[in-house]
Amino acid sequence: MSARTGGALVAVFAIGIGVLVWLRPWEPSQPAGGSEGAPALKAGEDLTARRSEGAPSPGAPPAPKAATPPDPARDSRPPAVPHPAMDARSKIKGIVIEPSGAPIAGALVEGHGPYGFYKEETDAQGGFEIDRAKGGKVPGGVYRFTFSHREYEVPDGGAQRMVTIAPREEFEFKITMSRGARVQGVVTDAESGKPVPGARVWIGHATHGTERTTTADAAGRYVLTGFPTLRPGVPALKALLRSEAPTYEDYWHPMDPLPAGTASVELNVALRPGAIIEGTVLSPGMQPAPKTKVSVSYHASDGTRPGGRSGFTDEAGIYRFDGLGADTVIQVHAYGEGLEADPLVVTLKAGERYRRLPDIVLRESTEEGKGGGKKHPPGTSEAGKPDR
Repeated sequence: MSARTGGALVAVFAIGIGVLVWLRPWEPSQPAGGSEGAPALKAGEDLTARRSEGAPSPGAPPAPKAATPPDPARDSRPPAVPHPAMDARSKIKGIVIEPSGAPIAGALVEGHGPYGFYKEETDAQGGFEIDRAKGGKVPGGVYRFTFSHREYEVPDGGAQRMVTIAPREEFEFKITMSRGARVQGVVTDAESGKPVPGARVWIGHATHGTERTTTADAAGRYVLTGFPTLRPGVPALKALLRSEAPTYEDYWHPMDPLPAGTASVELNVALRPGAIIEGTVLSPGMQPAPKTKVSVSYHASDGTRPGGRSGFTDEAGIYRFDGLGADTVIQVHAYGEGLEADPLVVTLKAGERYRRLPDIVLRESTEEGKGGGKKHPPGTSEAGKPDR
C-alpha cells in the first residue's frame, strides 16, 4: 500500500468518527453547581440511578414548596373592620299620626345621612321605614330628617329632626302633625279686575324654611293647604304669602297664624302692573354689545321686598325688564368675559311705568385687593359667571 493510499484511509476514518459523534443522542450537560433544585453529579454517579431514586431530573421545574406552617402570632390578628357604609345593619323607622292618634298616609319623609339621601312616604297605617326597598338596613351615623305633608302644618317640634344612629341600632320616630287650614282665593289685576291665570302663589314659613306653592288656574283661582293655626302649647309660626306673574309687581302679605279651629279662609290677591326699565350695553369700543349678561337686584326703599332677575342683551345690545315695583331701588349690572362696568343705580317713583336708563359702557376688568381678583358684580364668582 502506498503512502498516499494510507493517508486517504486515515482521513476517511476520521470523518466517519466525526459523523458518529454528531449523530449521537443528546444528553443535557450538568453544570458544575447542578441544576436548580438538584445537586451536581458526583464522580462515578449514574444519572439513571439518580432518576430512579426520585430526584428531579436536570432541567425539570422545581418541586412545589411545602405549605407554610401556621404562625400563631400572625394568625391571631383581628379581622379587617368593614367600612361603615358597608356595615349597613341599623334600622330607622317610625310613624306619623294626628293628635288623635289617627295615622297620616302620604307624609313625605326625607333624610340626609353620612352616605346618601333617603326619601320615603308613609303607608296607609302612617308607618315608614328608611330604605325599605333595600331591606331597611342603613349604616350608623348622624342623620337629618324632614317631615312634611301638603295638608298638614309643620310637625310639633319643627319640621326637622337631627338624630345620631349607633351601629346596629333600631331607631323609631313618632311624629305628630295637625291638619292645617285651607287658604284660597283669586288672583286678579288690580286695575282691570280681570283674573291673572298662571300667577304663582306660595306660603313660606321663615321659621322652618318650608313652603307651599301652587299656580292660579285659568280663572285665577288658587288653593293652598297646611296653613298654621293657633294651638295651645305650640309656638305661633308666622308666614308670608307671596304671588308673582310676568309684567306684575311681586305681592307680599305677612300673615299671622289663624285662630284655632279655622278650617278655611278666603284671601284674594290683587297684582299691580309693574314698571319697565330698558337700556343699552356698549362694548369698550362704544359699539352695541349683544348677548351680554345683565342682572338687576332690587328692594323697596325701606329695604324690604328684595328680589332679582337676569337676562341677556339682544343683537342691538338692548336689555329690558318688566314687573318692577314702584318706590323701588334698582341696581343694574352688566358684565362679560373679562369685562365689567360700574353698577347703575336708579329709584323708580310711585306711579312710574317706564324708565329709559343711561347706556352702560363695558371696560376691561381691573385687579384689586390682595388676592389680585377681578372686580365683578355681586352674585358672581368671576366676571360674567354667576355663582352656583
